[in-house]
Amino acid sequence: MASVTFEIRNMETEERGEAEFPSTEVALEWLRERPQFMEVLGPVRTELDPQVEAQLRKAMRPLDSTELARRAELDGEREAARKADLKAMNDRAIEEANPVSSSLKVIHWQRGRGLFVEGGGAIPDDLAAAALDWIRERDRWVHERRQHVSAARLSIGLNTGDPADRISDTSEFSTAPGFSDDEIG
Repeated sequence: MASVTFEIRNMETEERGEAEFPSTEVALEWLRERPQFMEVLGPVRTELDPQVEAQLRKAMRPLDSTELARRAELDGEREAARKADLKAMNDRAIEEANPVSSSLKVIHWQRGRGLFVEGGGAIPDDLAAAALDWIRERDRWVHERRQHVSAARLSIGLNTGDPADRISDTSEFSTAPGFSDDEIG
């Protein structure tokens, strides 16, 4: 007579393992008196005779109400973990497809208003100083043409390092005609 091995799971600890029995008769007896919170996931060997497998399934004590409640709880936890994994994968895909928005902070500046983050938020002093230096430099560029920088949109990298080196090439500014008496700051 061939031995029978089941894959089992302790529903309280979620530990998985195997339960091996020397014969079908011993396996049938164990299944009828299956310990509480010990779930039988199936036979390990798939070459069981279909009649023997049907006999084993029929002999298994059904889950009682507390075991069914625990299984539902475990299924809910697994589903929540699966959804969290899918959300994390989706968030990573969006981040990889849109690297600029996830790796840059956008800071705005308007003459007379100063620096601000759209929607609110603080601007660290080192980033503010680097942004104002960038704007002053552009203001010097256009001064010869009797213009001044009126607004700017700066994309600043969230990585570490010198703030001046973190201002992205995608930053932009707009000008207005004439000179301005307002200081940049």
